[in-house]
Amino acid sequence: MIAAQVDSHCHLQDLRFTGRVPEVLARAQAAGVGHLVCCGTREADWDRVLELARDHPPVLPMLGLHPWYAEAAGPDWLGRLRERVLASGAGIGECGLDFAEGRPGRAVQEAAFQAQLRLAIELDLPLAMAAW
Repeated sequence: MIAAQVDSHCHLQDLRFTGRVPEVLARAQAAGVGHLVCCGTREADWDRVLELARDHPPVLPMLGLHPWYAEAAGPDWLGRLRERVLASGAGIGECGLDFAEGRPGRAVQEAAFQAQLRLAIELDLPLAMAAW
């Protein structure tokens, strides 16, 4: 028996997938993909990621603050992240660092990344990182 494959990083909450998630999941299943790790990138999409996971069992939720959105995060984003993760069983991510021109400053990104690393360690949760 061949084990199902896992898509380790996707963004089904992206507006481009609105109304198409069942079709995407059916194509994934036909290709042997049994689970899809859906990574939240900012507070505004965390609830959608959790909704997708609730409505579609193959979707595994991750909630995090991507470095592109580190400056736009609310003052207690980490507390809200903790609450949602504890309530849902989601992992942490997408997080990381991106020092390309036009991105938030190094100190802001590093603080957000370190906070998420500490949270994942404290709660013994998986972490999804952006890689460039």
